[in-house]
Amino acid sequence: AAGTASGVAAGTAGGGAVVTRPAASWSAQVWAAAAAVRADVDALDFVRGLADGSLPRETFLRYLAQDALYLGEYSRVLAKASALAPNSEEQAFWARAAESSIVEERRLHESHLGTASNAPAPQTLAYTNHLHASARSYGELVAALLPCFWLYTDLGVRLAARRHDGHPYDDWLAMYGDPGFTAATARAAEIADAAAREAGPHERARMSAAFTRSMEHEREFFARA
Repeated sequence: AAGTASGVAAGTAGGGAVVTRPAASWSAQVWAAAAAVRADVDALDFVRGLADGSLPRETFLRYLAQDALYLGEYSRVLAKASALAPNSEEQAFWARAAESSIVEERRLHESHLGTASNAPAPQTLAYTNHLHASARSYGELVAALLPCFWLYTDLGVRLAARRHDGHPYDDWLAMYGDPGFTAATARAAEIADAAAREAGPHERARMSAAFTRSMEHEREFFARA
């Protein structure tokens, strides 16, 4: 990481105001506990360059190539969450998220990358392996999935405020800053909180560990780019 987190946008890493959860909720607590990781992400040259549009094109394409590979596995893990969900509403939510992961987000990737194939980087494999391993319980799995929603929403909304005519990554900023994605993130956090309330102390501890590890994987994923 280079510099300080204040370079991305006002009120950045320590905030969390983009998606607000009750202070006593499990999700609010683990989000707050990840403040240092979020600050590390904000301080990365990649994120700073993405914010102001100075990121080299080849760096962005390298990131997108890995993200496309990640999303292929992420959609499979979302489908696992749908299969494990305790009710039809949550089952449908995760199924829609799995479809969006493939159809909407990979559409953006293909518009930049074409259909070229790439090998997954070690950071990509480590993250997706962690997600698959978290599927031993519904609570642990949704906890592991939540950072990809929440961190991208947090970045997307804040970085979208930096959009300007001719910004080279405007479509990326528009996607993750979209209110619909913010609403989906809020719903994912609600579902995770419900799972945490139903879980015993041991399961809640595993949920927290899974969330924390996913946040760390997100940082390493951005850092690799």
